[in-house]
Amino acid sequence: MLRNRAAFFLMLCRAPEDGAGAGAAEGGGEGGADAAAAGDGQGSATPWWKGSDFSAEEQQWLAARGLTEDDPTKVLPKIVKGHRAAEQRIGRGLDTIIDKPGKDQPVTEWLRANAAALGLPDKEEGYTAQPPADWPKEAAWDTELESKARKVAFELGVPPQAHQAYVNLFAEKVKEMDRASRDGLALAQDQMMNDLRRDYGEQVGAVITKAKQGAQFVAEKAGLSADALTGISQVLSDKGGDANTIRFMAAIADMMGEDNAAGIGRGGALTMTPAEARAELARFQAPDGEYGKAVAEGNVAKVRELSARREQLAKIAARN
Repeated sequence: MLRNRAAFFLMLCRAPEDGAGAGAAEGGGEGGADAAAAGDGQGSATPWWKGSDFSAEEQQWLAARGLTEDDPTKVLPKIVKGHRAAEQRIGRGLDTIIDKPGKDQPVTEWLRANAAALGLPDKEEGYTAQPPADWPKEAAWDTELESKARKVAFELGVPPQAHQAYVNLFAEKVKEMDRASRDGLALAQDQMMNDLRRDYGEQVGAVITKAKQGAQFVAEKAGLSADALTGISQVLSDKGGDANTIRFMAAIADMMGEDNAAGIGRGGALTMTPAEARAELARFQAPDGEYGKAVAEGNVAKVRELSARREQLAKIAARN
């Protein structure tokens, strides 16, 4: 439309050629006179912008933008510049022109509707958020929560960079909570071990040994593996041990009586030293030892039965 209007104004402003102008004046003298007379009879002519070429809406548009000069040649530069600016803007691609959100339209709905132009993912899987590089290896990454976060980001039209930033913030918070929990647990364990040492003084070593004897008894009754016994041993140690577990297992040993506790503890996996384990392992595997005899006889069932004991001794022997 603007191009047609510009052509119209150019036609109005174009000066007539000398020959054509003279011919018109001479050949159309009578008509010209009649037109002049008609003009004189009508008074002032109707403004150009109120002509039939323009609808009422277009006339309002022209008036609102100050394009209703009596002399259309004064309006032409504005129209040409405006038309050129529009062409340059549209020339960058129609997909770069985005309407602002409509009245009462949720911004999230507008974002989703213009996802392609804004460079947003076209599906939930387009939102990927990786755990931080320093995420604890022993801590599980909540993949279910990550999936829910992707769904929300897609539905609300969240930029991928913002999505990753929010995930990072949450991950840092979880790391801080985990660190605080671990530090708090370690502090509590240290305090309980200090209380244990305060209560038993120089006898704390004997109490820990008694606790190991009680644990050995329970472990044998429960048929626990060598790995399980190793874990129990760590809990019943003087450094980093759990004071409540030590008290509990020591009480079990007291209930068993000294004779039974001593019998269970002698050579047990929880009370045996590495040196004792190496000596016992050598005897156990010797030709006259239980394991050595079973191997020499080809007794597969017996070898399988004794393998757990052999593995247990080997692990204790390997300790520093």
